[in-house]
Amino acid sequence: MIHSQKPSANVVDGKLILSFPAAKTPVVWQMDLTKTHEAAFEVHEKKDTQDFALVLIPSDGNAKAVAHFTLNSAAMAALLVTAKALKDAHGQIAARTGATGTSSGLKPDSLHVKPRKGIKIFIILVLLAALIALWGYAQNAGLQQVVAERLPNAAPSAAQGPAAVGVPMSADDFLNRR
Repeated sequence: MIHSQKPSANVVDGKLILSFPAAKTPVVWQMDLTKTHEAAFEVHEKKDTQDFALVLIPSDGNAKAVAHFTLNSAAMAALLVTAKALKDAHGQIAARTGATGTSSGLKPDSLHVKPRKGIKIFIILVLLAALIALWGYAQNAGLQQVVAERLPNAAPSAAQGPAAVGVPMSADDFLNRR
C-alpha cells in the first residue's frame, strides 16, 4: 500500500486538523478554532541544523512548533495547505456558547446584525414617495396646460365681472364665468 507524503489540512466541526506525514516526526495535529480567535502560522529556520519548523503563534505570543521538516519547501507546503484550509473554512466554524461548550449552530457571519438595514429601507421608501409625488404634480400641471390650450374660452374673463351673490343664473352663464 502506497501512502501519500503530501501534507493535508482540513477544518472539521470548528477544528483545524493538520496532517504532515513528511515531517521529521510525522504528526497529526488539531486546534479548536472556536477558542483561538487570533493566531499566526510561520516557518522558522534553524540555520545550523537544517531544521524548518511550522510554528503556531497565538495572540498571547507563546510560539508552539507544530511540525519540523528537513526541507524548506516541505515546511512551506505545510504552511500553504494550512492557509488554504483556513481560507476555505470561512463561515463554517460554529460559535461556541456557555460553559458546556455546546455548539449554537450559528455561523459567525450570521451573528452580526446589519444595523443600517432599516435606515436604508426607510430612505428608499421616502425617495419612492417623493418620486411618485413629483410625477403626480407633473401630470397635473401637464393636464392643466392641455385644458388651457384646448379650451381658450374656459378661462374666466375679468370683463364679465363677478357674479352677484344670491342672483339666479343659467348653467351656461355660470360655466362661462369660470
